[in-house]
Amino acid sequence: RSKFEEKLREAGKHYKALDEKYRNRESRPEDVQRIALLEREMVDKDELVAKTREEMLYFKREMLNREDNYNQKFNRTPNVGVMQVLKTKDVDGSGGKDTNPASFGSRKPSPMRMIPATNNSNSASMGLGIGIGGKK
Repeated sequence: RSKFEEKLREAGKHYKALDEKYRNRESRPEDVQRIALLEREMVDKDELVAKTREEMLYFKREMLNREDNYNQKFNRTPNVGVMQVLKTKDVDGSGGKDTNPASFGSRKPSPMRMIPATNNSNSASMGLGIGIGGKK
């Protein structure tokens, strides 16, 4: 029995030595190359993500700039999130709201003013002979 226990202890020591040798082994060259390749790809992808984020910020700023320029140029003041179905003009100084329900829809749109056509190549070539409001 003692002989058996002695062999068991030796096998345990041998097992621990082999296990430690396995855990501390050197990497295979193929694994090292693959790791280096993946790390380079990761760096490239990170740069691409950073570049894409910068481009997105640029385009967002550009869109805001263009919207502001458009609104300034055409004297627009958009009210985002506010829906006003019928826009009424402030004719009588009442603040633009017409409280009389009988007058709903009673306003008529202003008619287009017809003026005689000049000898303009566009209107003459179309044979319309009419112009729409504005200067002659």
